[in-house]
Amino acid sequence: MSQPAVTVAAPYPEEGAVQLARAAEQAGRLDRLLMPSRAGSRALSRAAELLGRGDAARRLRRGAGDVRALQEVAPLFEPLRLVASLPGVGGLAPDIHRLKAGFDRRVAQVPFASPAIVCMPEAALATFDRRPDVLRVFHEVDGHPRARNEVLTDTYGARRAASEAHPQQIVDRIEAELALADLILSPSSAVTAQMTAQGVPEAKLLQAHLGVDLAAFAAVEEAPAATSGNTEPVLLYVGQISLRKGITFLIDAARGARVQVRLLGPVVDRSLLEGAPENVRYLGTASHAGVADAMRRADAFVFPTLEDAFGLVVVEAAASGLPVISTVGAGASEVLGAEDVLQVPIADSRALGEAMAATEPLARDERRDRAARIRAAAAGGSIHDWAGWSAAVLRGIDAALAARP
Repeated sequence: MSQPAVTVAAPYPEEGAVQLARAAEQAGRLDRLLMPSRAGSRALSRAAELLGRGDAARRLRRGAGDVRALQEVAPLFEPLRLVASLPGVGGLAPDIHRLKAGFDRRVAQVPFASPAIVCMPEAALATFDRRPDVLRVFHEVDGHPRARNEVLTDTYGARRAASEAHPQQIVDRIEAELALADLILSPSSAVTAQMTAQGVPEAKLLQAHLGVDLAAFAAVEEAPAATSGNTEPVLLYVGQISLRKGITFLIDAARGARVQVRLLGPVVDRSLLEGAPENVRYLGTASHAGVADAMRRADAFVFPTLEDAFGLVVVEAAASGLPVISTVGAGASEVLGAEDVLQVPIADSRALGEAMAATEPLARDERRDRAARIRAAAAGGSIHDWAGWSAAVLRGIDAALAARP
């Protein structure tokens, strides 16, 4: 008997949603993948290639063009989202929350025949409300919004936290989506705990750690930067330049330390970079391949986040053979052993600085051993690659469908 099909709806090319659609299609189980039109991004990528900006072009092309069952909807969403992500546009930028809600309304009008649909935060309410006849799967990529707001407020105070805290109407929307969902995908025990603490029934939750691309993130083939003549180890951070990611504490920890810190990722709050010491340098953004290359060039990875549903870059760094320093706020830390990640408290510049100062560059063979340990864990199932994560999600969907009256 054939297994039931699924529909996946993603307002942007989020890795898990795209990987799930690919796996379902390979298994003959994908009804369709609904995403905004990527025509604007494709045009911009061609322009970036002509300007010699190959890395920017690769980021713009990121998507799901290889999924045959891709159905592009909401054609204005993608160019508006790209404008909203540009630094310095301020109040001229479209409201990303409204864009997600608009995408959801468009998806809700699309007829599909599968008995299950997977939707994402802020882009599920209309679809879930319209289709109570199908299994409504909520791909929770961010954690509970109240948990995020609480840690931001506790750390920075209500006024400072307001720039990144979820507005009340977004909290209400996501909670309504959670209430309508039949199955909620949780990427870590931290998110599971957040959900149950906020009254989400545990029976709704399917916990499955996100997958890591073991082909892209691998051990370095040549000596990293600090073992090639530099006197100070290079520590890499990848992620948003934001309050939630703890950049303030990372920069404070770097002051006076005999390390070089490199920051890679989109800027949410440019003021966080003002007054950074000389040993902290912002590198801009990078494609998936660019991040992997930056990890190969670094001596260690540092992740000072206050709260992260998972924080996939933590496992990607470990898979690259890097020693990892992470706060306890990263959900991904739970899949790594003490030999692979050094955990420090959140919002603690002193503890973070001490861990960074103790960093010593590893020889190439040591990094290969670390990377091999991650691959052995993936082979044993304690760490997922994307195929393993997708298989776990599809099994959970099958079980939930079988349990429906």
